[in-house]
This record gives sequence, structure tokens and C-alpha cells, in this order.
Amino acid sequence: ICIKGGAGGVGAIAVQLAKHIGAHVAATASGDDIDYVAKLGADEVIDYKQYDFTEMLHNYDAFFDTVGGDDFSRAYAILRQDGVAVSMVENPDEAEYLEHGIVALRQSTVVTTHMLDQLAKLVNSGVITVRIGKELPLEQVQEAFRVREGGMVSGKVVLTIK
Repeated sequence: ICIKGGAGGVGAIAVQLAKHIGAHVAATASGDDIDYVAKLGADEVIDYKQYDFTEMLHNYDAFFDTVGGDDFSRAYAILRQDGVAVSMVENPDEAEYLEHGIVALRQSTVVTTHMLDQLAKLVNSGVITVRIGKELPLEQVQEAFRVREGGMVSGKVVLTIK
């Protein structure tokens, strides 16, 4: 699987889940995030600012886009026949992908209690880790929002309750 946006919140979890089930994982990232994504378990990390992943990867089973943009419409170039391209943010041109023998889907999740229980077990066992960029007390919720929206931190902004 190739995961676009391997350092983001969803992408980082996707990298870890894919490795947990035994997949070969390639992911895109840039700068300091390259080492972070490699430590999450990605077998290959491609600096998307310097390289075109569609020229470097071939014959993948799946592509998971957590970012959006033009890359999703080019992902068929790395997928094998009968591969699957899934986007969290784009509505794929299904006909274009079918021309290449690939299924393209927009990700839609219905969260269940069972799924959350399974995820909690993976977190508690250390299979999944989440990068925390900043912790603030609940009383500073407005500051937390500014930090998050301003892109001033890598990782999750966590509000703590005393």
C-alpha cells in the first residue's frame, strides 16, 4: 500500500495499521516527517517535495490518500490491475480509474463501538502511537484552537482536564 500523507493524523495511523497486518508500506512525507514516518514502520518514505511517487512506485495493491490534490488522479500509475485507490478527501473519477482496471472509492466510515474497542486495544498495546505536539489545560481551549489552525505544531493538540 502507498499512503499519501504518512505523517498526518490519519496517515500515521494508516501506516501503523498496515504494518501491523503485514503490508509493505510506502508513504509520502517531507522534511523532518520523513524520519518520523520511517519510525512508524514505513518501508519506503518518499519526499513528495523532491520526488514524484508515481515515478518511483509500481505494482502496488492499494493507494490511500489522506491529503487530496492532483496526486489522487495520477495514483493509477502505481497500482496493479485490480488495485484499489481510496481517498478521504477527493471524489474520484471512477470511469478514469476503471479504464486502467482499478477501483477508485471515496472513503466513508461508520464508526462502531466494536471498532473503537479494537482501536483502543491497539493503542493500549503500543501497536498504534499518536504524535502529541502540544498539551494545554482545558482552560486554554482557545489557544489550542489557534495553535492547531495556525499549523504551529506537528502532531495532535491535546486538552488536559485536571
